[in-house]
Amino acid sequence: MNNLLKNIAALVLGCGLMTPAGAAQVDFELYGYVDTATVGNAFGLAENDQVRLSGRFDDSVLAAGSGTISFGAGSGNNLSLTLGSITLTEINDIDYDFGTPELLLNNNAFGGFDFWSEADINGAPVAFEAYLDVFFSGSELSGIWDAGSFNISPVPVPAAVWLFGSGLLALFAGLTRSRRAH
Repeated sequence: MNNLLKNIAALVLGCGLMTPAGAAQVDFELYGYVDTATVGNAFGLAENDQVRLSGRFDDSVLAAGSGTISFGAGSGNNLSLTLGSITLTEINDIDYDFGTPELLLNNNAFGGFDFWSEADINGAPVAFEAYLDVFFSGSELSGIWDAGSFNISPVPVPAAVWLFGSGLLALFAGLTRSRRAH
């Protein structure tokens, strides 16, 4: 019975409290700036306006902070691309079912972004593409990603998981002490 309790405690603690080396949910954020904009463009942006890319991904596919993060169907990763009055997500990508969009990282630094969308904006289809260090949308909008603004931060493990794990540990210690007393 004692070995069974040890195995259950190890399994629960191992699954709930410890993650594999390098595997963690990560929030990210990146800003860019418009360098040219057609007056009255569908995004409502002008020169020097800021755009924002943000989201969450599982970094377990990265090797030493480098690699490609897919935001395609079934990846469990998500992103939000805010362009003035318009917000696009990973499902707005034309190739969403085939694994794109993608975020490229090099030593946890921004290395590029691949996204292509033909969104219906204000009643008209507008093509938007983002790649490497430049983002643009047809002849309406162009700009540059600010690679220095790229920020990633680990998503903390919920306190409830730690509390549950410590409670199991205390229960296990109490049962062990009780068995030794008899």
